[in-house]
Amino acid sequence: MALCCIATVTPLQAKQDIDVNAVVRVLSQLESTLSDIKKPVQAAQAELYIPVGEYLFLSTHLNERHYIGELIAIKNEHSFWIELESFVQMIGLAIEINEAGASGWLKDPDNRFAIDLARQVVFVNEQEYSLQTEDIYIDQDQLFIESNRLNEWFGFSHTIDYGRQSLQVQSQFTYPVEAQIARQSRALSREKSDRAILYPRSGSDYQMLSAPVADIQASFRHNQNQNELTYSVLGSHEFAYMKADYYTFGEYDDHFKRNRLTFSRKSEKGELLGIGATEVRVGDITPVNVSSLSTAGFSAGIKLSNRPMSASSAKRSVNITGEIQQGWDVELYQNGVLLAQELDIESGVYDFSDVELQYGENEFEIVKYGPQGQLTRAKQVYQFDPNLSSHSGEYEFSLNKVGQRLLDNQSNSGDNGWRVAGTYRTSITDGLSTYIGAESHMGSDDDTATYSVGSYYNGFRNWLLNIEHEATTEGESKSQISGNTRVLGQALTASISRNTRSNFQGDSVSNNVYQLNLSGRLHNSSFGSLRHRTQFSVNDTAAGRFTQVVNRLNYGLGRWNIGNQLTWRQSLQSEALFGATQISGSHGETWYRLGADYQINPEADFTDIYATVTHQIDDDIEARVRFAHSLLDDSDSIEFGSNFNFERFSLFSTASYSSEQHWQVAVAGRFSLGYNSLSSSVFSTKNTLSNRGSLVVRVFLDKNNNSVLDGTDELLPDVEVRAVHAYRRAVTDENGVALLTGLTEYRATDIELQSTSLPDPFMIPAHAGKSIVPRAGFIERLDFPIVYSSEVEGKVFKQGKEEVAFTEVALIDEQGEEVATTRTQFDGFYVFTDVKPGNYEVKLDQEITEARNLKSAQKTLVTLPLRGDVVSGVDINVIPKETEQLQVASLGKFNELNFLKVYLQLIKPRLMAIESIQPFYVQDQAHYLLGVAFSSDPKQDLTALCSQVLEQGINCDVKALEVVH
Repeated sequence: MALCCIATVTPLQAKQDIDVNAVVRVLSQLESTLSDIKKPVQAAQAELYIPVGEYLFLSTHLNERHYIGELIAIKNEHSFWIELESFVQMIGLAIEINEAGASGWLKDPDNRFAIDLARQVVFVNEQEYSLQTEDIYIDQDQLFIESNRLNEWFGFSHTIDYGRQSLQVQSQFTYPVEAQIARQSRALSREKSDRAILYPRSGSDYQMLSAPVADIQASFRHNQNQNELTYSVLGSHEFAYMKADYYTFGEYDDHFKRNRLTFSRKSEKGELLGIGATEVRVGDITPVNVSSLSTAGFSAGIKLSNRPMSASSAKRSVNITGEIQQGWDVELYQNGVLLAQELDIESGVYDFSDVELQYGENEFEIVKYGPQGQLTRAKQVYQFDPNLSSHSGEYEFSLNKVGQRLLDNQSNSGDNGWRVAGTYRTSITDGLSTYIGAESHMGSDDDTATYSVGSYYNGFRNWLLNIEHEATTEGESKSQISGNTRVLGQALTASISRNTRSNFQGDSVSNNVYQLNLSGRLHNSSFGSLRHRTQFSVNDTAAGRFTQVVNRLNYGLGRWNIGNQLTWRQSLQSEALFGATQISGSHGETWYRLGADYQINPEADFTDIYATVTHQIDDDIEARVRFAHSLLDDSDSIEFGSNFNFERFSLFSTASYSSEQHWQVAVAGRFSLGYNSLSSSVFSTKNTLSNRGSLVVRVFLDKNNNSVLDGTDELLPDVEVRAVHAYRRAVTDENGVALLTGLTEYRATDIELQSTSLPDPFMIPAHAGKSIVPRAGFIERLDFPIVYSSEVEGKVFKQGKEEVAFTEVALIDEQGEEVATTRTQFDGFYVFTDVKPGNYEVKLDQEITEARNLKSAQKTLVTLPLRGDVVSGVDINVIPKETEQLQVASLGKFNELNFLKVYLQLIKPRLMAIESIQPFYVQDQAHYLLGVAFSSDPKQDLTALCSQVLEQGINCDVKALEVVH
C-alpha cells in the first residue's frame, strides 16, 4: 500500500535539482490521505487531485499479468509524460536513448525506430511523425514522451489509476520482456516440483466413513446383430479407517459381470500393525512374486509391506498396475520408449508385471486411450538402488486364495488352494545387500514350493553386480549373474543365466541364456531427442540356438513423436524380421496418430496400417476419424466419432463400419461423483476422482479474525487457488469453494492463494498457505480465511530528536513471534505492509541496540483493526544505556554458565543458612559472575555479608562492577 506521488515539479523548475529529503517528507505527510485510497475512486476523480508537473511513480503491469517495475512519469494537462529510457528497458526494446533523441528498432531489426530532437520528427518503420512541443519534456537530461504518442508509435494502449498510482499497458504484440517472463515461467514450472514444501502440514487421517467418490461410465452399442448396453463403476472411499476400492462391470442381462473389492491403508512413517508396515492390503490383491519361475495373478488375500513409499526401489523389477475403466487401451513407455501395451481391458485393472528397471532413474509414462478417443497420461519415476541403508531391512508378505476373487464368481476357478509368499532384503554394508524369498502353494492336488536367494554388490566403480538362484520343488531352477552400469550416458545390462526344468518324460533339460540390453538417449538438441532400447539375447538349448534382437527407437521433436520397433528372430528352421512404426503428434488443434505393422523377412510387406485424426473444434468439442486396414485378411474398418467435454460430464458418440461387423453406432457417457463437505452438496466432474486425490478449498472474508466461518463472514468467489507441486489450479465458485482434482497420491503439495485474484487489494490470506498429502479417493478440505491488511509506519529517534538511520526494526506478535522485519531509511523512517489484524510490538533489533549501546525508552505497542488501516506515527524513541557503579558480593567468576549453575547447586544448602540471600549472576563479554547481593550506594558495606558467607566455607569478596542498562 505504497504511495508514489513524490513532489510537484513545474517546467520552470525542471532544471533544478530535486531535494530527496523533501521528497521523503512529502511521503511521510500523506497518511491523512492514505485511508481514502481504499475507497473506490474513479480515475477521472482522482486525476483532479494531481496537479500539473507532479512526479508520478507508477506500478506498471503488462497485459494485466506481468509486473515489470516502477515507471517514472510527470503529470501534464491532458495525460502524463513517460520517462522513455526506463520504459524501453522495462519492456525490453532494442532502443538506445542519447542526447540527440533515440535510435533502434521495434519488433524486428528491419522495423527502424528513431527520434530526432533537432528536427522534431520520429521515424517508425519508415513512417514519419512530427513532434509537437507538448509531446516531449526534458528534465535533467532525461527524455519524457507524452503517453498517447507512445501508444501510437509502439502500438499499445494504457489505463492509469491516479489514486493507486498504477499503470496497465495492453498490447497484442508480445514484447521481449513478456517473452522472457514466459520462458522463465516454463523453466520454473519444470523446477517447481523440486521446491521444498514451505507450509505446515494440514489434512486429516483415515476416516471411519468418508464420502464416496465414483467414476461412472455407461455405453450403448448397436449393430445389425445385437444391442449392447454396458456400464462400469470405479469407486473409492474410506471405511473402518481403511481405503476401500471397488470396481464393477455389468451388461443388460448380467448386471454384475465382473467385480473387485480391495481395502488398503498406507503409512509414510511405517506405523501399521506394530510391525513397521507401510502398506496393508486386504481383498483382491496382487500377491508377492518371489521368483520369475512362479508368478501369481490378481486374487483374494492379504498383503503386507514395510517398503518405503518413495520412488526408489531395491528390486530389479516392478509391477506397474492401476485401475481403469472397461474397454480402454494402455501403453507403457520407459524413459521415452514404448515398452508394452494392453488392449481392450475388461478387468478394470492394467497390470504390467516384472518390468525390468535400469540402473538409476526410470521414468515410466502410462498413456491411456479410451474407446471413444479419450487420452490421458500419467508418470511414475523409480530410482533403482538395491542397496539399503546399512543394517536396514525390507519385507513383503502375502497370503492369497489361488484363482479366487472376493466378489467375482465368474473369474473363480474352483478350489486351487492357498499360496503364501514372502521376501526379505537387508543391507550388510553400504555396498552389499542380500535378499531371500519363499512361497508355498498348499491345499491343492499338487502342492509346490519356490525359493530364491541373491545378492547385490556395487563396489566395482560404476558396476552393480547381482547373483541370484531360484528353484522349485518340481525340479525347475534358474541361476543368473548380471551386471548393470552406465557407459557414455547409456544404461547397460549384461546377464548370463542357466535354466533347468523337467520335460514331459521326466528328464531334466537345461538351457543357457545370454542377454545384453542397452538403452538411453542417442541425441538431444533443438532438432529433437532420439532415444533407444536395444535387447540382444541368445538361448542355447539341446535343440539348437535361438537368437533374438529387438530395437526400439523413439524420436521426439516438439509435439511430434516417431516410434519404431524392429525384431529379428533366428532359429534352426526359420528366420524372421518384422516391426511396427507409430507416429503421433499435433499441429494446431489437430492431433494425429498413424501406425503400421510390417514384415521384411521372409517377405517384405505391410501387415496392418491405421490412422487416427482428432480435431479440437472448440474447448468442449472434439471430432475424430479412425481408419484401419489389414493386409493379412484384406479387411477394413473406419470410425467417426465426436467427444463433448463439459465441466461436469463427457459424452462420446461413434459410428463405424468394418468388413466383419458392418455398421455399428455407439453412445457413451462418463462422469465422476463426489461429495463436497464444505457446502454439503454432491458435485459431478468430468475428471476422475477414484484413483487421484482431491481437495475442496473454501475462501471467506474473516470479519472477526477467528479463522472460522461464522457470523457475518463473507464467502469470496473468483479467487484462484493453486496446488503448487501438483500443477493444479482452480477458481472459487459463487459459494467461495474451489475444487482441485487429479492430485498424485502421497505426493505432498503446498496449497496457496493467488493474492492478486482477491477482490480488494488490501485483502490478504490469514495464513500464507498449507500443505497436504493427498490420498486417492479421498476429498480433503481446507479453509482459507481472508483478512484486511494494515500498514504500520513511523520513525526511530534517538532521545526524541536525532533520526536513527539504517537500523533493523522487527514486528512481534502476541505470541512473541517475529512476523516481519524492515530497515529504517536515511531519515529513520520505516514501514511494515500487509500486516494482519492484531496486537503487535515494534522494537529494534537487539544486536544493533547492544552494539550501539542503546535501549528503547518504552515499549512501542500497536493494535491493528479488523477493517485494516494505515497506522502512522508509531515512533520508537531510543536512549543511551545508563552506566551505574555497583558493589557486588561475589562468589566467583565462571567461563561457562552451566559450571556456575552446578557450583550453585553444590553450595546452596550452606547459603540457605544465611538470611536474605538471593543468588544471581551477571554476564559480561567473557565471564559469568555469581553474586549474592549488590548495592549502588557506596556507603553500604557488603563486607559483613561476605564474612557470613566465608563462615560457611564459601569464598566471597566484594567487587566493584560497572553495569550498563
